[in-house]
Amino acid sequence: MMTQVGSAGHVDFKVGDIVKMVETLPSGLDVIFVGLGKNLFAPCLEDFYPKLNPGVIIVADNMLRPGNEEVKHYGGAIRARPAFRA
Repeated sequence: MMTQVGSAGHVDFKVGDIVKMVETLPSGLDVIFVGLGKNLFAPCLEDFYPKLNPGVIIVADNMLRPGNEEVKHYGGAIRARPAFRA
């Protein structure tokens, strides 16, 4: 698929345990997909935030339902960062 859309040399997919992998990630990240236990969303944000490029796109899975305390905590953590204030 990446070859078909012309982005084969521009996208580097990393699949694995983000808690273990985040420190090995390079700086300059443009897109992050967060799909892990909601209790880890905010702690992982703290770890990968310094590696994000301006204008980064963060997609967090399952943020609407269920809207538990971890979801609210992550939403607050995102809004507390100057780069993400609207």
